[in-house]
Amino acid sequence: MSAEGMENPPVRFLQARRPAVFYTDADEIRLVCRGSRQSNATKTSPSLTRSELLREFTRLYKWTFQRAVHSALRVQGGMANFDYSGMVMSVDLRYRTDCDGNPGIAFSVENAAFRPRAEINPNAAFVLDMARSLLFSKQMKLRLAHGDKFVGLMNVLYTTEDDFVFGHQEIYHHAPWFEESVAKLRHDTWLPELQRTIQEEFIFRPQDDSGTARLGRMKKDKSKWSWAPLTEEEVVAMGLPTMSARGLPGEGFALLL
Repeated sequence: MSAEGMENPPVRFLQARRPAVFYTDADEIRLVCRGSRQSNATKTSPSLTRSELLREFTRLYKWTFQRAVHSALRVQGGMANFDYSGMVMSVDLRYRTDCDGNPGIAFSVENAAFRPRAEINPNAAFVLDMARSLLFSKQMKLRLAHGDKFVGLMNVLYTTEDDFVFGHQEIYHHAPWFEESVAKLRHDTWLPELQRTIQEEFIFRPQDDSGTARLGRMKKDKSKWSWAPLTEEEVVAMGLPTMSARGLPGEGFALLL
């Protein structure tokens, strides 16, 4: 693909096939490869291993990754013209040794792109094949619940030097007013904005169905890291326009600093 950020990221092959673990809850299915001996044994905080940090990192930035995927879909031709069963959003992450156990800065985004399932890490492809019936069942339930509003289920593969985890995103048609407003944004900058958002530890948490989200960062209380919204003073000091923002790729929010 010719658009910036749509080139294939480097493929990192795990040395051996590892058992998969399926985590399910009300809104997502997570497919996790058991971490390597190194990542399971290496404690990056008093309570989290590197593999656990990876799962927490992807949860914290779930809203941000959703916005990036929506922009990437628009760049490649639209959400209705995408091969959801044959393609994967592949996110190449690198562990940050200076994170001090903070999941908000535990990884940097090296690259991200849509990749055919046949070209992803073979161990990841194996895990995805194992979950085929589970994902198909999820799609059928969503289609029954939402009808034509539901478009498809996007598989997202997060890969580190020695581990990986799958998440998925539910893709829906939006209301006309939302589509009209989003169409005015610039979407081809989705990758640098995604990278900068995570580099700056801009962690958005959705507030309601309006599309807005509260901006915050991780803060440490003794040995525990937890998300906290930014105060008005902190937002002003950073030179940002508001502490609640859409944070959509194309708005340039992450590029304001």
